[in-house]
Amino acid sequence: MEGKNVRAIEELHRLLKIYQPEIDLENVGYLVAPAEMTPEEWAEEQERKNLTRKPPPGIEDKLDE
Repeated sequence: MEGKNVRAIEELHRLLKIYQPEIDLENVGYLVAPAEMTPEEWAEEQERKNLTRKPPPGIEDKLDE
């Protein structure tokens, strides 16, 4: 930050303390993503996987309604 307006920076820190949400470090998780692929490659892979997937238990009953 050129010009370093100390009062502005202090005010920013004050506002962040008030309005910035607290970080919950207890309920965190990880997202493991595959290698990069295009949306088209991803869709093709999912369509291939859908050919052998079975619906969750009980879903057949709902599909027949």
